[in-house]
Amino acid sequence: MKKLTHIMLTAILTTGSFHSTSSIVQPVSASQGVANDYNAHIASQDISYVLKHHLMWVYPDGSFKPDEPITQAQLVSSLVVVSGAKGQASVPELPAKHWAKATYEKAKQAGFLFDVKIEPDKKLNREEAARLTINAWEKHRRYRTQKNEGLSKSWSDVQFLVATGIMKPKAGAFPNGVSTSKFDSLAQITRAEVASMIRLLHTDLVEMQEGEKIAQEVHKNLTVENGKVVGRIPKNRFNWRVSVGFYFKDGRYENYFAGQYFAVPIASIKLMNVSVLNSQSTILADYDYKELPSLTRTKDM
Repeated sequence: MKKLTHIMLTAILTTGSFHSTSSIVQPVSASQGVANDYNAHIASQDISYVLKHHLMWVYPDGSFKPDEPITQAQLVSSLVVVSGAKGQASVPELPAKHWAKATYEKAKQAGFLFDVKIEPDKKLNREEAARLTINAWEKHRRYRTQKNEGLSKSWSDVQFLVATGIMKPKAGAFPNGVSTSKFDSLAQITRAEVASMIRLLHTDLVEMQEGEKIAQEVHKNLTVENGKVVGRIPKNRFNWRVSVGFYFKDGRYENYFAGQYFAVPIASIKLMNVSVLNSQSTILADYDYKELPSLTRTKDM
C-alpha cells in the first residue's frame, strides 16, 4: 500500500544489455552509426544515453529515426535486455528463424507478454507500450500487481505509468476515446519517447542495485546483544536516505539515519524496517524484520 501511495503522490506532483531494432532489418552497433538525425532532437540526451549503454540501437544507415513509431518487437527486445530477463518459453506465433524469436521467448517466460497479442511488426500506441513496460517491471517493482490493486485498478496502463514518472504526460484520449490532458493512450509512441522511458528504467534498476548493497551492509551490521537489537547505519557516497525504523508495541515510532548507532530492547518492538531512498524519495530497497530476535528479513517491495 505504501508503494501505491508513493505512486499516487508522484502523479499529483507530475501534474503540475539492451537493443531496439526494426522488425525488418537486423540492428548494428551504435559505434557503426553516425549521429546525424537526433543531435538537435529534444530527447537527444536520452537517445545518446541508451546508445552509449547499448540499450537501443541505430539502423544500418546510422540513423536513429527518433520520431518514427516503435514496433512491438523493438520494445520487447529493449525491455528484455534492460530487465535482465532470463529463461525461455515457447512462442509458436513466430517462425523459427524470426530474428526476434529468442527475445520473445525470454519475454514470455518473464511474463512480459501477459494480455499482449504477439504482433512484432505492429507500431505501438502509448497504451500498448505502457502495458508491456508495466509487465516488464513487475519483477523489480511489482508494477502489474500494483496496477491491479486499489484505486489504480480502474486506471489505464498509461495513467499508471505516468504516475510512476516513467512515461511522460501527453494530451489526447483514454482508451475509450474520452479526452484527457495528460494520459493519452491512443497516439503512436515514438522511438525517442521510448528512449526516455528506457533511460529512466535503466537508471531505476542501477539505483535499486546500489540500494540493495546498502541495505545488505546495514543488515550485516545488525547484532542481537543482551536482549537488544544493535547496529550502526553506514553513510553512503550518494547521500541517500538510509533509515532503520522501529514500530513499537505501544504505538510509538523511532527512526535512525546514516551515521547513527542504535540499541533497542527487542521486547518493546513490534516491527523493524530498513529502507533506502534516493534523492527523489524513490524507494530503492525496503525490508521488514518481523521475527526478532531472529534477524530474518522480508522484502517489502
